[in-house]
Amino acid sequence: MVIYADILFAVNFIMDYIALYVCGKVLNFNIKAARLSASSAIGALYAVLDAVISMRTFTSIACLAAVSLIMCSIAYGYKSIAAFIKTVILFYAVNMLLGGIMTVIYNIAYKYRDADIFKNGITPQIYFAFVGIIFVFIVILGKIFTTFVYKKSVKANIEFDNCSKKFDLLCDTGNLLRDPYSDLPVIVLCADSLDGLLGKTGIHRRFDTASSDDAVKYKIRYIPVKTSAGSTLMPAIMADKISISGKNNRENEVKAVIAVDRFTKGSYGTSDGLIPYSLVSNF
Repeated sequence: MVIYADILFAVNFIMDYIALYVCGKVLNFNIKAARLSASSAIGALYAVLDAVISMRTFTSIACLAAVSLIMCSIAYGYKSIAAFIKTVILFYAVNMLLGGIMTVIYNIAYKYRDADIFKNGITPQIYFAFVGIIFVFIVILGKIFTTFVYKKSVKANIEFDNCSKKFDLLCDTGNLLRDPYSDLPVIVLCADSLDGLLGKTGIHRRFDTASSDDAVKYKIRYIPVKTSAGSTLMPAIMADKISISGKNNRENEVKAVIAVDRFTKGSYGTSDGLIPYSLVSNF
């Protein structure tokens, strides 16, 4: 049997990239194309070496497991043992799903090999078309899954200058905002909700006239935000401490930036703001 290394590499690279991308979307991780590409390249290279080098079954399984761990680590880093385990399990699950779907497609192509579309077998054009359809299908399933499984809201205790207040935050799987300076996730709070903590003349009400001392004290920065109406910059500050109430009301400290929404009046329905799901997924 003739094996074309370049085709084998390309096929595995694409499948691994899709699997990692879906993992990031479902788990609401910060997706970086460069990291996913590097991780997928390692997986594809292993697939080529595994096809060329004859290894015993146990050795092959051990190597595959090690490569999978390395791939997940490169793609999304190591945030916690729980998050890492979830990533690895989901990566395997998506890969098996993709492999099963492609097997079915190849069986169908063989069964109807006399049809015009399959007379030359699975051509690159047909392969990429099916991969695109599968990718869209899995992403949609992931969105449906997150809608029913993810937590709806959490309570967060935010502290400034030894004063603290509890906020009701809505878990937002679509909140992928990141601070460009620290790469931390961003919690969005309505300005009105911060009045009880910082006062009605607090820094959240006077970003435009903030002094240099205020800028240093609260670590003022601006978060790029893209919406359907266009792009804007949202002012943000760093709290002294942020903790989230998890299971058994245990307080879990997290690192995040507080962005202030100065245009939403009152609150976000019954919530004070929005928190990215990535900050609460492990609690």
